[in-house]
Amino acid sequence: MAVVKIRKVKATLAKSIAYVTDPAKTDGQRLASTTTGHDIADCDAIAAAFLNNLESTKGGSARKGAVLALHVIQSFDPDDPITPEQAHSLGERFVQEITAGRHDYVIATHTDRAHVHNHILICPADLTTGRAMRLTKGTLGRWRQASDRLCEENGLKVIDPTLGGRVSPDLAQLYASARGENAKDRLRAPIDQACMASRGFDAFRRELEQRGVRVTVRGRRLTYTVLASGMRFSDRRPGVAYNMLAVMGKLERRVVHEISFHDSLMARRTRTAVTVRVPGTRGRLRLTIPVERMIRDGQVWRAYRPTARARCSPTPGGGMP
Repeated sequence: MAVVKIRKVKATLAKSIAYVTDPAKTDGQRLASTTTGHDIADCDAIAAAFLNNLESTKGGSARKGAVLALHVIQSFDPDDPITPEQAHSLGERFVQEITAGRHDYVIATHTDRAHVHNHILICPADLTTGRAMRLTKGTLGRWRQASDRLCEENGLKVIDPTLGGRVSPDLAQLYASARGENAKDRLRAPIDQACMASRGFDAFRRELEQRGVRVTVRGRRLTYTVLASGMRFSDRRPGVAYNMLAVMGKLERRVVHEISFHDSLMARRTRTAVTVRVPGTRGRLRLTIPVERMIRDGQVWRAYRPTARARCSPTPGGGMP
């Protein structure tokens, strides 16, 4: 099964060629080739060939907004029984079909990830007509169909056609959906389990890591990293029930609201609680908050207080239950 995505290269063409043909990603460039006739290591010469072809098109390569190359990514499911050599051969057949053999291209098969994938840079200039290739609303769908047919011919799974469309979904999501799974669903389960087993964010962090997911804080957002695959998910991905406020509410087992303060407002800190000066009271009001209700991000602290029970004390030793 392969997922096909399309991007456009409008600048730094030679750098794009250098990236896709990187020897560290292509087994010393053994899995990289080009139809331009130049040495695959000579990125500048390949880029010059692309630009020379584009001069025959209307406006040439200097036209504002001109597409210098179409960057097609054909990624294979890690579960598919395909070798890098087979992926490269399949990619060659794929690009020959979608270009009808009338466009120069560079193809490189990357082996530096868990899934083998082809990077294909296509020169938009048609060598026969001199016209530039135009992407239409149906281009991506047709190219995916061609890729799926080649995959099927080679004994690989294909993607459910209902998952098609102009905008390519996340690769891992397509793989999981095709197998009847969903990466977001598989992420929600350990988060829910860790919340049920924890009281306080540090305990939640430890419980979640034992379940194979690391959580980090960046501003008001959480990032979840699946340790087995290295895949990262913003807390927006699994849904609002898994953002920072919602997680702290689950840990408290009730509705909470957030307050934030800088290190400079901290009056006292112990192993179990932090006492904070309330802004605008000249230090007369202080708030004592259990550490399990707090998350630190650099010099900023965020406290999550149960709505019904929050109260301030007007005495320096006062606190919050």
